Amino acid sequence: MFSININYGLNDSNIVRIINFCLLKLEFNNQNKKITNLNTFYSFLYSISRDENNIKDKEEFFYRIEKILLKKYHKHDIWKVIVILIPLSRLCNVDIGYLIGTNIIKLSKKYNLETERDIYNILNLATQKLKVTDNDYEIDKLSDLIVTCILLVLELSSFNGRKEFDLNCSENTILIWLTGYGNYLKYDNKISSCMEIINCGYKYDEIMDKLFLILKVVYDIEVENYKDINEEFNWERISEEIFLRIL
Repeated sequence: MFSININYGLNDSNIVRIINFCLLKLEFNNQNKKITNLNTFYSFLYSISRDENNIKDKEEFFYRIEKILLKKYHKHDIWKVIVILIPLSRLCNVDIGYLIGTNIIKLSKKYNLETERDIYNILNLATQKLKVTDNDYEIDKLSDLIVTCILLVLELSSFNGRKEFDLNCSENTILIWLTGYGNYLKYDNKISSCMEIINCGYKYDEIMDKLFLILKVVYDIEVENYKDINEEFNWERISEEIFLRIL
């Protein structure tokens, strides 16, 4: 019987079990026997979801997994929930627009995240905590929370003007968040100031690995394809592309 220890929320081992269970039920288990790294799991689930031969009549299975995830997550897990559910929804023929809209609202309202300022305040506090901690578990949790913040700003921007949210987001808002995350040394804004606080290579690299995965799974953007003539990532172009996709 499939179960998850609720005391640990969506830790890495539970997520691996969830994805393995999904792959088993969707009959992809034989292709995935040797995959143990969590990011590889995410990427594999994403890659098979792009196959045009999506599995039919799996809506009930999808909603079962969705229910499990929405019960077990903590605030810092929100990005993981979305990164699992989006490719899974493709495999199960569940409307992705509906998925993103309803779940982002559910996940955000649980923690009273209704404005861009709410999300920025969490980011600011998380980066300050990350700077001073050497605990591996806390580093993972805080880096998860930091990437959750940018995902929420990007996704909730599509709800701007609705009564549920007052983000006051614009193309410039998305530009500030993405450039601040992507290259805090080049850009000078409130988000780059937060990221600069971390001031530690491996902690920042962990955040960027997760951000690259989010951009790939949620927006079909391969960041490696957005380099300028100096071989630096062009975060302004990435921002423009995302803004067009969330309109």
